[in-house]
Amino acid sequence: MRAVTAARIQAIDRWAIETLGIPSICLMENAGRAVADAAGSLLGRSRRKNILIISGPGHNGGDGLVAARHLMARGFSVKVLMTAPEQDLRPDTLCYYRSLVKMRVPVAHDLRRIAPLCSWADLVIDAVFGVGLSRPLAGPLLDLVRTINLSGRSVVSVDVPSGLNATTGRILGAAVKARVTVTFTAIKTGLLRGEGPRISGKVRVVDIGIPLKRKDGR
Repeated sequence: MRAVTAARIQAIDRWAIETLGIPSICLMENAGRAVADAAGSLLGRSRRKNILIISGPGHNGGDGLVAARHLMARGFSVKVLMTAPEQDLRPDTLCYYRSLVKMRVPVAHDLRRIAPLCSWADLVIDAVFGVGLSRPLAGPLLDLVRTINLSGRSVVSVDVPSGLNATTGRILGAAVKARVTVTFTAIKTGLLRGEGPRISGKVRVVDIGIPLKRKDGR
């Protein structure tokens, strides 16, 4: 499938959920498993086992929480940093968040802990912002992205690097510099334009269960 804008992929997702009746939580599960696969492949057979997942309140954050569960099942040591409180999480994301809490996964909410958490981690999964970001980052979230980049850790970004406009490839204040970006259904135009190619690293396009024929709803 050709490259798509943020608006186009959002329309495709709505079509899959509302017209085809595919539960959004199933798409999230498939996306998160693909992110876990990429993270596991990046670490390979090395002895490095510590993975930090940084998750936002939306679907992108939910993908990261799914990845956390899969990586734990594969023997990795996982910690999660949430950028929003529990009451602000989207329903599907909240479901996976509560599951991780029951599994006693270490979950932090204080963004000021980002530097020591990055120091602990061998790999960071960036699941903060997805294709819906349109405004420049500011305040603690801007500092968060800058700290991730300064940490020197390898990063797997979910769908697009946080801080990158998924349509134009413009950096919105600051953007995560990824080693690998796992993007879903189709490559986003912002990964091919502007600063996208410089900060996205190796881009993997993965299928999350939307039928390959008629993804555009026609």
